[in-house]
Amino acid sequence: MGEYVPNTLAFDSDTPLKNKLQNLQQEFTQVKEEYNNKLGYVQELHKQLEALSYALGGFVNTNLIATTEIDVSSLAVNSLEDELQRTEQEYVSRKAVVDHSVDEICFTIDTLGLNTTHELDILSKKYKSEVNPDNKMELCNLLVSEDSMDSIANRVAELREIRGRVESHKEELKNNLHRIWDILRVDPDECEAFIMSNEGLNPEKIQNYEQELEKLLVLKQERIGEFIERAREELQILWEQLYYSETQRHQFLSAYSEELDDKILMVYEEEISRLRLELEDSKYIIERIQKYMQLKKEIEEFQDSTKDPNRLFGKGQRDPGRLLREEKFRKRMDRELPKLRMELEGSLLEYEALKSRPFMVYGKPYLDVIYEANEEAAQQKVPITAPRTPKRETVPRKPFTSPRNTSNRYHMFNTPQFNRTRHFQVTAENMTPTKEDRSITVLHRVRERNIRKRSQKPIRRGHFGSDDDDDEEEAEAEVERMLRESKNAMIAAEKKVIIQPE
Repeated sequence: MGEYVPNTLAFDSDTPLKNKLQNLQQEFTQVKEEYNNKLGYVQELHKQLEALSYALGGFVNTNLIATTEIDVSSLAVNSLEDELQRTEQEYVSRKAVVDHSVDEICFTIDTLGLNTTHELDILSKKYKSEVNPDNKMELCNLLVSEDSMDSIANRVAELREIRGRVESHKEELKNNLHRIWDILRVDPDECEAFIMSNEGLNPEKIQNYEQELEKLLVLKQERIGEFIERAREELQILWEQLYYSETQRHQFLSAYSEELDDKILMVYEEEISRLRLELEDSKYIIERIQKYMQLKKEIEEFQDSTKDPNRLFGKGQRDPGRLLREEKFRKRMDRELPKLRMELEGSLLEYEALKSRPFMVYGKPYLDVIYEANEEAAQQKVPITAPRTPKRETVPRKPFTSPRNTSNRYHMFNTPQFNRTRHFQVTAENMTPTKEDRSITVLHRVRERNIRKRSQKPIRRGHFGSDDDDDEEEAEAEVERMLRESKNAMIAAEKKVIIQPE
């Protein structure tokens, strides 16, 4: 047992021999009972390891299983327990793999409708359908062995390959059917109904696909000329949408072939698919180009309409809001056209960087068109400045009037003078005050008359053209005459003034 027992009872000299014998017999009985318990436990561990060894084969360490001189020490028991735990974990792991693989094998066989005679397929179906726990355990012990695990892995891979081939074949048949349905322009609901009624991978469904494809191929062959002509029309539409030039169109030689067969039709379909992808990739650029061309067309029409000078005053064509609409149109073009050019330039540069070729419009890189338009707009743009009256040329001359003596010493510089010969201090000392004429002049009387508030007369019948109106008109004419006379007198007085030197 590998345990130490005390020997005090056997060598105690004070204890009688009879008592020593009884104590030894009692101790022997306890040790034997403990040994038998450990021996039974170890034998049970041996049985479990033998059962796992039958299922797992060489994975189990059978050297720990002894038939004679069984070691029941704690070290041996711990080794057996560790080995049993390791083998049980392996068994559980293999059983999980077997369960999953058996489910996949049975599902694939049912999906493909295979009438298999493979031994592993039969064993898998039997294991999946077994309900008796003991029988199922025996089948599981057969399947978790190393040889069975390898066979299961190979069979699963083989069935996956078979299913992949069947799925690829069905997908190819479906694509061919869709292509011919599109050519024949079959109702989409009818096509969807056929696909829904033939779901699955069993031989019957695959045969239905093959028969439908064969029937459609015969129908397509009867109308091959019509389909090729329709493909040519679609090709022309795509060329126009992509702004292809004649040189680019002639690169597709099959478009000018006179042959009418499946090969030519397939070439057309491949070219159409390629152009559709190109159109989808260039959708943003094409939309901006169409908008830019539309704006240029509107500008040309607007310029043609504004060339007619009689558009505003022509008889029967008077349009009061035309000038306002024209101004709004100019502002809209000035706002939208530069912005659109900037967007086009960025997208065209990005396209050229991604595709390693410029975007062509009728054989010419459209980026060059945008650059030319920008240069033309920069040349035509003239800075608009507010109108200014031309500055008159100044000629030095003597002042018309002499400086007026005033009490303010700085007021003398308000009079324009050509040459100031006197010093400021001398002028200030010799300056004498003068009396200002504050009498009421004709101008004061006219100003008072103009700003005088008069009550408005009520409008009466026969008021217009009355004698009162005539009197007022005569008074106003008299005032204007007096103003003209006073103005002429002032001008004449200024011309007669002579500046005398001091």
